[in-house]
Amino acid sequence: MLSLTSKGLVDVPVLVSGDGDLVEAIKAVKELGRHVELATLPRGRSWELVQAADVVHELDVTPRGQVLHRASRRVTAAEAGGEGGLAGLVGAGGGRGGL
Repeated sequence: MLSLTSKGLVDVPVLVSGDGDLVEAIKAVKELGRHVELATLPRGRSWELVQAADVVHELDVTPRGQVLHRASRRVTAAEAGGEGGLAGLVGAGGGRGGL
């Protein structure tokens, strides 16, 4: 993601993950002046990853294994500062790291 964006080959990178280890990659891409979107399942995603993204696309998996797009939200500065702002995207697990 960072390599392609830094070379100008990607306009809006979309990261499909829930792994908090990728927060620094999102921050690095944003330092290049790019908008970063995150597509993730509601459970098991890192709260820090959600906060780092500009837009979060919530995915869902059907019993047959199909991946569906459930919702999208822009993450505002106020929402990125605390856990309560993304209540509409938080799964039943809630809390840090258990979104």
